[in-house]
This record gives sequence, C-alpha cells and structure tokens, in this order.
Amino acid sequence: MSTSDAARASTTPASPRAWADGFLIFGQVGLFEDSVVGGRGFIAIAAVIFGGWTLRGTVAGCVIFAGALSFRLSVQGLGYQVNSELLQSLPFIVTLGGMAVFAHRVRAPAALAQPFVRGLK
Repeated sequence: MSTSDAARASTTPASPRAWADGFLIFGQVGLFEDSVVGGRGFIAIAAVIFGGWTLRGTVAGCVIFAGALSFRLSVQGLGYQVNSELLQSLPFIVTLGGMAVFAHRVRAPAALAQPFVRGLK
C-alpha cells in the first residue's frame, strides 16, 4: 500500500462523519460544545444491528429510535409533567429494548472486520 493509498484510506471514512458532526453542531445546535452528540453513536450502531445489517432495516431502526427521541421532545413541548430524567433516557431505553428483542436473531456479516484486498477471491 502506497503512502497516498494509506492517507486516502485513513481520511475517507472520516469524511461522512465529519459532515454529519458539522451538521449536528452548527445546523441543529448552533454552537460547539464537548459531547454534543450525547451518546447517539451507540444508537446508530444499534440501528445497524437492529436492521439486520441491511439498508432498509437500518433506516427502519433509525426511524424508530428517532421517534423515541422526538417523542421525548414532544411530551415536554405539550406541557405534560413527566420526570425529565426518564424522558432523557427514553431513546436509550427503546434502543436497549430493541436490542434485547432483535439482536439475537441477527447474524453479523462474515466479512465484518476483515480487511478488503482488491483482487482477492
């Protein structure tokens, strides 16, 4: 592997994440502060596993977990008196519940964590 291939391989996967982080920080929140993501990376990984490592399933998992997050915000906006700590943990509770129900049925891809070598069969 040449130096340019190594540099490209080390920066390319980080590029979508950098765009997503930039959108979250500046588009949604409007300011930068440490730990602005607040554990949502765990929810994203859980959505991939929940979705059975497929695109449709992952999108469905993201919609379900985002629904839990928006429900938390909607309940507070409607003026209901619910424990705020419970509402803040609701997306994580839904994620853990989904993983407890569906994760044992899903098998990870055989090539997961295996290096890709072009031309190998």
